[in-house]
Amino acid sequence: MIGCRPEMTEQLRSVTSSDLLQFSLLENAHKHGFDRHVEEADLVVLHEAGADGSLPRVCERVRHITDVPIITLVEAYDEETMAQTFEAGANDYIYPNYSSRELLARIRAQLRRAHEYVTPAANSERYELNNLTIDVARHEVTVRGQLVKLTPKEFDLLRLLAAHCEKALSRQELLKEVWGLSNGSNTRTLDVHIGRLRHKIEDNPATPHIIITVPSYGYKLKA
Repeated sequence: MIGCRPEMTEQLRSVTSSDLLQFSLLENAHKHGFDRHVEEADLVVLHEAGADGSLPRVCERVRHITDVPIITLVEAYDEETMAQTFEAGANDYIYPNYSSRELLARIRAQLRRAHEYVTPAANSERYELNNLTIDVARHEVTVRGQLVKLTPKEFDLLRLLAAHCEKALSRQELLKEVWGLSNGSNTRTLDVHIGRLRHKIEDNPATPHIIITVPSYGYKLKA
């Protein structure tokens, strides 16, 4: 949850705890750790108070980090803001006066839809490369049989590299396929995620043998 009044925070806390859902709160989208919290989330609830007057812009920022559902909460209905918010990647737009039961139902629905959108073809994907195993159906990665915890974007990036094993993928291709970015401008995001992946799956991240840098081009996964 990002930004809201105290009473709304308590409402969301009671809703999530009643359904055994974990809940964390950030005061606004400018707080340190925003990207990390979003990367680790299965769903993002964004209140307009945490967006400092730019709800669509924050939705775009969240969407560049992750593909998980985004539920937006507003103080009053505004058609233009609603349209811009959906165009920026939001999945739901809720305005007063909604009940705790309705909010919980909407959270459940978005989580269910996100799970259902995994196609049967994707479910059958499994990659075994040296000591690395990527099981798409289980959304799990293991190194030498030990489970490694990845964020959704780290998993998507590793899965894409594995699907094109030994093939060099350009920075532009990776940014487009994983983040939906077409201009290739946000290369730091890619490099940061590659660095995090190496720390999680490589024996020695300083001298990687799995995720290889292709100078002046991009990266590839070595079998």
